[in-house]
Amino acid sequence: MAGGVHGSDEARVYAELCQTVEEMLELIHADGHVLPEPLATKKFSGKFVLRVEPALHRRLAAKALAAGESLNSYCADKLVKA
Repeated sequence: MAGGVHGSDEARVYAELCQTVEEMLELIHADGHVLPEPLATKKFSGKFVLRVEPALHRRLAAKALAAGESLNSYCADKLVKA
């Protein structure tokens, strides 16, 4: 299971993959764990807190100012491009 599922026969690989997923789900439930909420159904606010060193905060604020942008817009643009 931990080694992955490989092969040239797509149908066989798919069947083995499905079996592996079922086994993993059984192990997760047997250990008393629950699966996380799928990202596709999770609601996001569009806000999150990012903690950085004060020196980095200062540099980012200076770069945003030089670019004529707010710090938020500047950082959001950098994250999109990352």
